[in-house]
Amino acid sequence: MEFCYVLSGWEGSATDSSVFDDARGKDFFIPNGKYYLADAGYPACDHLLVPYRGVRYHLREWNQGQQWPQNAKELFNLRHTQLRNVVEHIFGVVQKRFVMMRCESQLPIAYQSKAVLAMLALHNFIRANDPSDLDEEAAEDFPEPDGTKYAAGSDTQRTAAETQRANRECDVIAEEMWNDYI
Repeated sequence: MEFCYVLSGWEGSATDSSVFDDARGKDFFIPNGKYYLADAGYPACDHLLVPYRGVRYHLREWNQGQQWPQNAKELFNLRHTQLRNVVEHIFGVVQKRFVMMRCESQLPIAYQSKAVLAMLALHNFIRANDPSDLDEEAAEDFPEPDGTKYAAGSDTQRTAAETQRANRECDVIAEEMWNDYI
């Protein structure tokens, strides 16, 4: 329930992929052996787990049919959407905590992205220091930097090899989940 990386300053109409590529070219740190959960708007690449396309995904789809997963890809997507709901919850908490996050900002454009950073930093501070705010299990500490860091100005374009590698890794994770499930 805390933010571990924020890149603010992009317009709301920017694509997830563009913002991610910008972060990879700046200071986005990805621990070795770890993954970030991402929705289908993000690219299939190293260190991001994105859902399978064309496979049942949203919780309402699961609730309507009241069915169990029929294969590894469905199980992966079910668990992905359950985890994604937790990620989406943090944004709801921040919007509830800071009215400014729910409405059009009256700040000059030059200060808006700084205000977002300040609010998210305050949110993390409150989560870490106010025991009454911890209504859920505290998140594990973010690992020490021992992973992949993309250097500023590095080539951030995804290659076909990276996409294939990411898809294979996703398949391996899905198959392991499925084997444990059955």
